[in-house]
Amino acid sequence: MPAPRPSPKGGAKRGAGGFAAPPAGSWVGDRKPTHWTLHPFRTFLYQPLSETAVTMLDPLDIQEHSDSAVPSGLSPRQQQILALLKAGKVNKEIANELGIGLGTVKQHVVALFKKLNVSNRTMAVAQGLNLQTEPPALMDSVLERRPCVVLSIRLPTPAQPEHLGELYKTLSSLAAEQHALLLERRETAAADLIFGIQRVTEQDIFKALRAAHTVYAALSRLPEQSPVLQGGLTAGLAIVSMHRRGGWSGEAVVSAVISKARALVAEACPGILLLGQPAIDLLDALGSSAPGCAPAALAFSTLERMPWGRGMGRETPLTGRAAELASLEALLEDSRLAADSSPKAASGNPLVYIEGETGMGKSRLCRHLAERNTELGGHSHHFVCQPGGDKGDFYIFPSGAPVQWPALLHCMKSASGRTHELVIVDDCHLLPAAVLTKLAEAGARCKGKLILLTARKFAAGLPEPCQRLKLGRISHAEVASLVAALHHRSHAPRENAVLDVRPVLPAPLQTIQADADATRSVAGCIPTPSVGTISEEALPSRIAELAAGVPLFAVELARHAAADAIPLSLQVVIGARMDGLPLDRAVLRQAAKTAAPCSAEQIADALQELPASVGAAVEQAIAAGVLKRDDDGGLHFVHPLLRQVIHQAGVE
Repeated sequence: MPAPRPSPKGGAKRGAGGFAAPPAGSWVGDRKPTHWTLHPFRTFLYQPLSETAVTMLDPLDIQEHSDSAVPSGLSPRQQQILALLKAGKVNKEIANELGIGLGTVKQHVVALFKKLNVSNRTMAVAQGLNLQTEPPALMDSVLERRPCVVLSIRLPTPAQPEHLGELYKTLSSLAAEQHALLLERRETAAADLIFGIQRVTEQDIFKALRAAHTVYAALSRLPEQSPVLQGGLTAGLAIVSMHRRGGWSGEAVVSAVISKARALVAEACPGILLLGQPAIDLLDALGSSAPGCAPAALAFSTLERMPWGRGMGRETPLTGRAAELASLEALLEDSRLAADSSPKAASGNPLVYIEGETGMGKSRLCRHLAERNTELGGHSHHFVCQPGGDKGDFYIFPSGAPVQWPALLHCMKSASGRTHELVIVDDCHLLPAAVLTKLAEAGARCKGKLILLTARKFAAGLPEPCQRLKLGRISHAEVASLVAALHHRSHAPRENAVLDVRPVLPAPLQTIQADADATRSVAGCIPTPSVGTISEEALPSRIAELAAGVPLFAVELARHAAADAIPLSLQVVIGARMDGLPLDRAVLRQAAKTAAPCSAEQIADALQELPASVGAAVEQAIAAGVLKRDDDGGLHFVHPLLRQVIHQAGVE
């Protein structure tokens, strides 16, 4: 085999695949990159290069520091390749065996030869037989595809120094508070704020909207005339270097979403925040409104309000919640009768708790009950919580107007004289614990009103409600019925997919469609359980199988049935849950590579790691409700989409 060509001087600093390192000072949480942790990132970028280009890369530049992590002198990947060389495998067979690119294999082989100080395969195998095999150390970071939300803001140029200083000061404070990543672009008087790198949350899209309003408000308070901002907001996937148990390692972030947000800024009119289609989809899926209410553009001056609205006939059917609906409507009727007889004398516990994980339909039940109360002649006060500050943030639904904590308490305590009032506070789990306790205590003392609070779970020690409803998974048949109902509502035949139930929104220029097309083209490279090729008759059952009883999963899969990847909204929901669990991502990713059950020993063997360490990581995943064992001891993911999202997140 010919010796590798020496790399050109400075070759390692050139970007690959169109990516370049950011300027110094642009990254939050900087630490000096190590060759060991950056090796997979470089490998990923070098894969598309030609065979000639790969041979020009200096293998020592990538591998020399990684070896210290392995007592035997070889990295785990090098040990795997050496074992396959001993078995007589050629490069193509090694690539197929390990699931990596042929160029990557060649790069590893060159590095292996240099490490062993040999020039051919026969010498490498002979030298490898003399190596003392010792347990490899765990790699400290992995590359991962993660959902992110990008807010891009630009000042008019030339920008005044006071305006530029206030912009970056405000964004720096927001980045620290929200664990976001700030990229300053002083040459163009612009900046990007990236949410979801450190930890994904279902509120990232709303945090971005509130951040845009905070910047607008800060600049408006300046004594000089406030500048007219332009903004872009979109979402998508980023390739990020992550610690194995969560948290950004501070080394790498690569995403086309950043350039898409900047393109939206370039198209936005002065004073306007333009939204990409992925951001609109997230607002629709994760907001408090019915699908189809999210706008395509917002004025900065209106960002104090959440972009919500009434469903106007687009509400998702409440399939599978007949028992919960009957209980809530009975409570509403009892409250109405008691209030009509004597509002001030109405007694009894007015407090109701609804518990359920994201996607189980808590907000949908709240909207239904508020509408039902209005139909009965009552008055509803509907609030939605968002995280923020010591008291949390509250917004009125459906207007989206912010409301202060004292005003919410006053609404509960005051006697308006109206009959059968209903007070709803949705997403209470986003409030600080002390605030939630005060809220529940105030609700329990209310007279003449029905108080409905929702959360993922209410902690022990809160006032006991008159009724606690726990929303679990609905049946396979109910999910299939829900999907069929959405398809029937669309009133438009389609051969292989369920149509989107939202109305067509005005798209500014061609950005939104181009954004969606680009997302699909990237997603098409990711192996996922696409439902777009299934017949119309089989589609509801297939979606029901993937949704596994979660209504939101069914709705989003039906809405995006023709897509090549799992909808971004579901990646956000699942990613938010996984980021809240300090589990070993490398172990989970290996377990997710096949739908067949596997054992901890098989995972340890595939990762070339200690069985005891992998076994402990598996037990933690089981305790967290991510993995489960079957009767034969095989490991499965508790939800089929959980496995698919984890597998999709992997980057070789």
